[in-house]
Amino acid sequence: MSSTWVFVLFTTLFFGFFNIFIRAAGPRIGGVLGPLVVEGFAAGILLVFFLWRRYHGSLESATSLGVAFSMAAGFCAAAGSIGFFLVFSRGGMLSAAGSFVLIGSTLLTILGGFILFKEPINACRVVGILLGLISLYLLRVE
Repeated sequence: MSSTWVFVLFTTLFFGFFNIFIRAAGPRIGGVLGPLVVEGFAAGILLVFFLWRRYHGSLESATSLGVAFSMAAGFCAAAGSIGFFLVFSRGGMLSAAGSFVLIGSTLLTILGGFILFKEPINACRVVGILLGLISLYLLRVE
């Protein structure tokens, strides 16, 4: 397994626990305060890691377009976090609503890869998209 897939697996675990913790917090904290705590705490961790790397000689590169896309991603992360907290504060089920959001965003990500970044498409990926669409439908059924 390449080191890329090790990072993919760890990222998957972290985002899975992220969703579980948001589900647990949702009914116990406001729909904007919750994401503020999440994103603020994350920003603090990132700042410490950034400063630690800089102290040890690792410089981060950035272009203005990289910063702009990062800011757009931050906007989407904030809006998505608010949406998640609102869904779960209103009794949304992690197994249905959380999975719906993740599968839907995965399908959007796949389409973005194909359309915007010209990533290769093959029969297996098309079948994966179709199965994702079927799963979205099944998750909506009570």
